Amino acid sequence: MALILAVSACSGAKRSDAPPAGDTTPAPATIDAPPTGGAAMPDPTPTTQPLAPQAALVAWLDRNGGTPDLGAAPVLKLPVTITMDADRLGITGATLGDLAVTLDDSALGIALRDRVRQKYVAGAPSLRVWIEGRWRGAGAIQVTRFAGVIAADDAGDHVSIVPQ
Repeated sequence: MALILAVSACSGAKRSDAPPAGDTTPAPATIDAPPTGGAAMPDPTPTTQPLAPQAALVAWLDRNGGTPDLGAAPVLKLPVTITMDADRLGITGATLGDLAVTLDDSALGIALRDRVRQKYVAGAPSLRVWIEGRWRGAGAIQVTRFAGVIAADDAGDHVSIVPQ
């Protein structure tokens, strides 16, 4: 019995913590401390960026797309133009607007070239597709999802942060 009283006496409010009787002053709001860590937080605005001009696009990607290291960079939805060899056996190039990019599809269960091959029209010079992934700097994109072919009526002229 004495143990229960000791525990309840220790867990209650201290005299200095309790407001005086009749005090109606609201308690001060608690302020969350900003997250700490090595990576800078992404710029919350804007969540989309046009493909042109290229310098502004690269600056936005570098600011909002993450770092070359693996980590929790935001997922981006990117309109990429892909070219394949004549036999459609491999991807020979990819561009994001006028920016040449390299695509790392190691996070996909099915290779990106196989997904693109299914949609690629034989003899076509290129195919415009939506991919989702993380910007790793210096033109490198880690692809996490093939989101489909860009529709003919879709301009596909911007990059956006995918809401999580």
